[in-house]
Amino acid sequence: MYLKSRYPDLPTKPTRNIHHLLFNRPEQSLWPDFTSHIDLATGQQIRFREFLRRIRDGATALVTPPSEGGLGVEAKDGEIIGILSHNSSVSLSTRHLGFSTA
Repeated sequence: MYLKSRYPDLPTKPTRNIHHLLFNRPEQSLWPDFTSHIDLATGQQIRFREFLRRIRDGATALVTPPSEGGLGVEAKDGEIIGILSHNSSVSLSTRHLGFSTA
């Protein structure tokens, strides 16, 4: 037997991911440009806006065709590209970052 709720269907969830939550919130434009990373071995400091720029540059390099100097990676059907290193992981979804290959 199939039962249907008497209440209306739930609204659809907005398309958001952890990248939006961490890096694309409107109030972040009001934040001061604070130091977000410090390399203990070299003392190099990376500020928040520089970190964001590097993430976006990485996403651009991934989707740019090889003929233009990029890697030509194509995420299809909502796939997400993950990058894992020894001390951090970054998930770059070119679709969610607002980049397209068109």
